[in-house]
Amino acid sequence: MYVQVTGDHDHLSVIVMGEPLAGQPNGPYLLPGRLVKALKPEDLPIDVAFQLDGALSSGYGFYPEDAVVFQRSFQPRSLWIKVTSTYVAADLDGLFSLESTLLARKQILESICDTVFEVEARGNAKQWPHTDGQFGEC
Repeated sequence: MYVQVTGDHDHLSVIVMGEPLAGQPNGPYLLPGRLVKALKPEDLPIDVAFQLDGALSSGYGFYPEDAVVFQRSFQPRSLWIKVTSTYVAADLDGLFSLESTLLARKQILESICDTVFEVEARGNAKQWPHTDGQFGEC
């Protein structure tokens, strides 16, 4: 099993692929980006939030001001993903304009969406296979 969870809801211990994860009692557990590719949504425990920590194995990463939190819900075959980006004008104004910051984040989110769409398409292809390997019209 890739993910092991022990303890009660207020004092969980979460281990992913043999690596203990740091986390808050009610907050997300920090999941290293290098481990994300090996996990499937169904590997994640229900109602335990994870926050992406560091770059993905593909090299894509996020800014320190960004947070990507995801968790499985009780609804079958669903994964909740929340992306938060904080722009503190006093810290960043003059270094990076708000417009440049938003454009950079948009590009990252588009690449993530492309990956999600690709994974979804592969899952659909497995669920509804066609002999020619292509999806046709109904």
